[in-house]
Amino acid sequence: MMMGFGMFGWLFGLLFMFVFLALGVVVVLWLVRTIAPNAIGSPASGGHVNLSNPGRTCPTCGRPVQANWTVCPYDGTALEG
Repeated sequence: MMMGFGMFGWLFGLLFMFVFLALGVVVVLWLVRTIAPNAIGSPASGGHVNLSNPGRTCPTCGRPVQANWTVCPYDGTALEG
C-alpha cells in the first residue's frame, strides 16, 4: 500500500520547503536592513557620516566635518579653510 500524497507529494513537500527557506531569507535580510542603519552613521549610535563632503576630516580626531565648519565640534580643533 502506498503512503503519502500520491505521485506528486514529494514535489509539494520540496516546494513547501523552498518557500519556507526563502521566507526565512527574506526575514533575515529585512532584519539586517532595519538594524544596520543604526550600526554606523546614525545619531542613535553616535556615529557621524558626512555625505556632502566625505573627504574633509578633522586633523586631530579624524572625524568627518562639513566644508563650512571652522572649528571641529567634537574636540574644538580649529579647522583650516
